[in-house]
Amino acid sequence: MDKLMTILPGTIFLVVGFVLLLWAHKIQQYLLTRSVTGWRRFNPFLPWMRTKAYVWTMRSGGFLLIIIFVFVTFFVIRS
Repeated sequence: MDKLMTILPGTIFLVVGFVLLLWAHKIQQYLLTRSVTGWRRFNPFLPWMRTKAYVWTMRSGGFLLIIIFVFVTFFVIRS
């Protein structure tokens, strides 16, 4: 039961990781359209959100989440 309680939240990391890794550009477009409507003046990151570095940051975060899931799963199964 303890292993299941550890791997189950880790699955959320896996899903979010794949979403960030595969659809980073679509997420960027969605967030940019949401940022333009009224709250633009409160978002200091808006110029950076328009760059390719933002997409690569999301992809790196997705890759990191997948790696975390793999390590946690490996150590839980091993113990």
